[in-house]
Amino acid sequence: GAIAKPTTSSSSSSPSPSPSPAEKERLDYQAVLLETAALLLSSTLPPIVEIAASLPPLAAGLGQLLQTVLAAKLKHPRLISLHAEVIEAFRCLLPLRPDLVMPAVGACLENMSLIPIPEGSGQAPPPVPAPPFWRLGFEARLSMANAVLGLAKACPSTVAAHLPDIVTRIAMMWQSGQLRHGELVLLHEGVMTAATNGGCGADVTTQLVHAIFAPVAEAWTSPTWRAKIATPQAFLQAFLPLESAGGVGGVGGSG
Repeated sequence: GAIAKPTTSSSSSSPSPSPSPAEKERLDYQAVLLETAALLLSSTLPPIVEIAASLPPLAAGLGQLLQTVLAAKLKHPRLISLHAEVIEAFRCLLPLRPDLVMPAVGACLENMSLIPIPEGSGQAPPPVPAPPFWRLGFEARLSMANAVLGLAKACPSTVAAHLPDIVTRIAMMWQSGQLRHGELVLLHEGVMTAATNGGCGADVTTQLVHAIFAPVAEAWTSPTWRAKIATPQAFLQAFLPLESAGGVGGVGGSG
């Protein structure tokens, strides 16, 4: 089926107010549960999946468990990072349940959108200094993107069948400023992993490479990009931007 399109938000990912002691205690408890689940699933699922290969009822039950995991919508970045680990722990099940590959990929992209990037600022430099809550969000989004890569490695042929849909969705997120560079790299690595290991022909792989790198080639030949490497100062301002809270650039800034 078609991949679900994550919702985007123009709200700021500014630091969250300090939680109350009760909220922090609840968050810590939830984090411990998720971390324990991720560790337990990572170690126990592979042998269970081997048994499930010859026991359809067990495979069905594991599929229902994964669907429950995918349906969860957690709000705090710390929990979302752990949620990504839980999702990725199920990748050994996906060759047995290929029908759940695309729901899993869609859930990862949807969970990334739960930590919104301010409208159009996905490619902007990070704030300096980066607030702790901002960093938690950054790491959580990256964890979900990395989970997509893990799914592509686990079940490349199934992911390969949906690559046009996935590539289109990634492009939309990037063009709307709802992806950061590191996230884009991980998602594109997942695309190419599925293409090369999933039985895609040379023509399809070539088309994907062109779709991924054509915007890069176009940018590199643009006057705007050339201006960024015209002088050492321009290079520093473009590629080592340190945006302070007061809006004054760090490296390469004046004064």
